[in-house]
Amino acid sequence: MSNLIKSTSIYTIVGFLPLAFGFFISPVYTFFLTTEDNGIINLFTLICGIFLNFFVFGIDGVFAVKHFEVIKNKAEEKRLIRNSFTSILLIGSLNSVLLTILSYLLLPLILNPKTNFPFYPNIIFIIIFSFSQIIWNFYLSYLRNKEKIRKFALFSISLFSLTVILSLLLVVYFKLGNFGALFSRTLSIFILVIFILIDMRNFICFKINYKMLKAHLILGVPICIYLILGQFNYSLDRILIEKYFTLNELGIYGLALLIASTSEIWITAISNATSPTIYKLLNADLKEGTSKLREIFRMQIISVIFLVCVIISLSPMFYKLAIHRDYHIGLMLIPALAFGFIGRALYVIYVPFIFVKNKTKYLPIINGITLVISFVISIIFLPYFGFSGILISFTCTKFIQLPIVYYFSQKCEKFDFQLKIEYLLILFILLTILSIYWTKQLPPAYSFQIPLIFFILFSFFSYRKKIVILAKNLRKRDD
Repeated sequence: MSNLIKSTSIYTIVGFLPLAFGFFISPVYTFFLTTEDNGIINLFTLICGIFLNFFVFGIDGVFAVKHFEVIKNKAEEKRLIRNSFTSILLIGSLNSVLLTILSYLLLPLILNPKTNFPFYPNIIFIIIFSFSQIIWNFYLSYLRNKEKIRKFALFSISLFSLTVILSLLLVVYFKLGNFGALFSRTLSIFILVIFILIDMRNFICFKINYKMLKAHLILGVPICIYLILGQFNYSLDRILIEKYFTLNELGIYGLALLIASTSEIWITAISNATSPTIYKLLNADLKEGTSKLREIFRMQIISVIFLVCVIISLSPMFYKLAIHRDYHIGLMLIPALAFGFIGRALYVIYVPFIFVKNKTKYLPIINGITLVISFVISIIFLPYFGFSGILISFTCTKFIQLPIVYYFSQKCEKFDFQLKIEYLLILFILLTILSIYWTKQLPPAYSFQIPLIFFILFSFFSYRKKIVILAKNLRKRDD
């Protein structure tokens, strides 16, 4: 467990940097970019997220799991990496051309006619950024699986530093607006991808094992459909805002979502750290690793709940000190948005059981059902509650998918998670967040503290025995 905590700390620190770029730079952007500019940046991110899943048909996702199966066999590992990486470069290059053509034909039909989103050069940025992100994710997955933490840290820090420097230079110094923001993000990751290609040059070949590629596509295509549906599900709120409101509202909402999604940075970091351990335990005798798996899952859930409460607690002060007043109306969106990511944390602990049993055919079904339910909820609430209806839909969606993914994970492997106390804590946190909206006469600086205060009290009474044991162990180590 000590090694797990150590690796989690390292992955959290270095993994936090590139993912948290938006969080660090957003206060600066609010003073140099209009809400409409920020809306264009959010639309760019939205389209990139959707395109990302079309590029290589899920081959990168299959590699992340299959790599664990052959990591001890050097010859098989090299064959897997070479075939996967070459396939990604080849298929991704072909799809770059195809997606550019489809974008030219379809984007004007899909976007709100009032939306001022120039096709050129934005589509070039979108294609380069999305394809680069695929290569970047593959490489980080490779480094994580091989436990090359130093190199993982070097690339993560480099991307963060380069993006910040270019953003400040182009947006703040040269005042290039949303063009500078998009160009700096695209150029930064593209430069790092060049170094990745140099580092991985020995794995690039001109011959593909089509039998292996076919096997990976059989597993990868369901993952691809699953991710596409998931991205639409994840982005449905912003798609509806772009369609029925304006880029100004999308910019305000996007900033609030960015701050609320800080917890997802932690979810990603802790997932990077625990995935090797989880997959090893699931591929081994599950009976021996049951208690360890439960502790890992419990640690993930509790830490995310705590972080959500901290985000809500600090957001009024953050908005007051660091955010331009044009964006302050978005403060009241944060409690509901932040709470939704607790559902995301629960979702992440169920999915590995499906991957390990190679039942990826369930994944599109899960996200397909969730997307339909989310769309229906949005259509119902939007006419009656307007902007608030989208907020309600976002939060509900994160939790509606849980019983669905839980059902399919149990079909793959019967596992008792024993999270009753954690589910009770989540229910009470929900009530405290609802109290924020019910007590509107209480200033946010005070009402936003309620969830964190309750979390501390609940944890003291529910986990005091474990806290005492942990304190004793730490004391013994010091002695």
